[in-house]
Amino acid sequence: MRILIDTQIIIWSYQKILTQSILAKMNEAERVCFSPMSIWEIAIKKRKYRHAQPSDTKIFWDSINFDECLKGLERETQIFGIRHTESDFRAIATMPGDHSDPFDLALISTAINRNMALMSSDTIFPKLKAEIPGFELISVKSPI
Repeated sequence: MRILIDTQIIIWSYQKILTQSILAKMNEAERVCFSPMSIWEIAIKKRKYRHAQPSDTKIFWDSINFDECLKGLERETQIFGIRHTESDFRAIATMPGDHSDPFDLALISTAINRNMALMSSDTIFPKLKAEIPGFELISVKSPI
């Protein structure tokens, strides 16, 4: 099985809190990939909180270092970046339901197009899996 990891998996790796269960599933996979969409999502959130009032959320996003996010994963498992093409996003237009998070939709569409399972702990994904044909999901528990 080939796995596309959700953005949160990259962040947990950066925080050094990936569980043994998550690591085992990644190590059993034929291939583990990340999407540049996840880097974009991290960048958007860093920018969103850049001028925010001091808070734990602002401190967290300010502390994220892009290079270190992926290095943590590379230490744990062999990971590959995806080079997107327009075909990765075509399924978005015909997806049922009203979910509108562009990062979620891009990852789901990419996973479907490339015959991959999406690994995530996002609680909305099991509902979306039931609604979206061809969407394979590996649900994991959040270490937080």
